[in-house]
Amino acid sequence: NLNPAPTADMEYLFVVDGVQENLISDMLNGGTCAPVTDYTNYANRKWVVGSGDVTGISFDRCVSCAVPDLVITTEICDTVGVTTQVNLTGPLWGWNPAFGPQAVNNGNGTWTFTLSPSPSDSLEYLLVKNGVMENLIQAMVDGGSCAPVTDYATYANRFWTIGDPTTFTNTYGYCVNCASLSISEGELNTVSVYPNPTNSGITIKSENNIDQIVIYNMIGEKVSELNFNGKSTFIDMSVFTDGVYNMVVYSEGTASHTKIIKK
Repeated sequence: NLNPAPTADMEYLFVVDGVQENLISDMLNGGTCAPVTDYTNYANRKWVVGSGDVTGISFDRCVSCAVPDLVITTEICDTVGVTTQVNLTGPLWGWNPAFGPQAVNNGNGTWTFTLSPSPSDSLEYLLVKNGVMENLIQAMVDGGSCAPVTDYATYANRFWTIGDPTTFTNTYGYCVNCASLSISEGELNTVSVYPNPTNSGITIKSENNIDQIVIYNMIGEKVSELNFNGKSTFIDMSVFTDGVYNMVVYSEGTASHTKIIKK
């Protein structure tokens, strides 16, 4: 209770039991409670003369204590070299690979981010390992869904929005977990597709029995799905709009990705 009220604008932070609140990460995550900030070294609250009493503040947060943390656990598949740092980047951090929140090493090949509180708005982001930003364009071209903000050619970004789970896992550089990548190159099924490009249809042949064929357009929408049991089949593409499609052939536990051009 400041009596009398200050006669000039007041820049301030709260201190509880000798611990000063730190609102930098809140501001990086889109908060507005500490507008006097450089987003790196300080983030201070500000009271403006004439604005009246201040209520509803939560210590060390820009939002209510009821807002949960956002906890992201990231799996690192590549064991070549030593991973020393994993962090986030995105529009909130100017896409600077060294500027976003850093994860804590769990010591088992996973790293955990804790954004406390969770962002107050949608979060577009990518993972960064040792200063290298992941590239998910090919993962999306191959039918992935982890980076929905994409043009399938120049960018593919992850996206979390209000209402999504606040605890989840992902994998640096991939849309699937590391276990799904464990099949060696020699174990992959060989699939041939012809003619490609095509103006009518394609023949698909596999060394092993084909279980399912799924075709996606370039914005990731499923346009065809065929359950099958055999080593060869024909797909009529005459009704498909001209363009590029991504075909995934599932065969005996493996998935083969092929880009199809219809013209």
